[in-house]
Amino acid sequence: MAFALMQAEAEENVSITEIAARVGIGMRCLQIAFAQHYGLTPREMLTRLRLDRARERLLAGEPGARVTAIALDAGFTHLSRFSVSYHQAFGERPVETLRRARAEPLLRAAE
Repeated sequence: MAFALMQAEAEENVSITEIAARVGIGMRCLQIAFAQHYGLTPREMLTRLRLDRARERLLAGEPGARVTAIALDAGFTHLSRFSVSYHQAFGERPVETLRRARAEPLLRAAE
């Protein structure tokens, strides 16, 4: 149930403490459950969900899309941490993902 809450509210300013309270368990119990089931802390899972959402939007390459707006919409409030975490997770900077996504249709059309 905690994972479902995270999925549903990843973009919101939801805290791990709030998630634990809403599912009726303590923080330590939540941490142990996530470690056993996912091999991640609840915070790491929430960050991963947010990163995945941001990546989906970056890969869409929508006209007018900006990395800052996408990061904020995905639930990140510290933009440099977002960029570092994104690079660690996907091996490229967010702006590189967006540029590549925008260039792919042009490259296919040129073939």
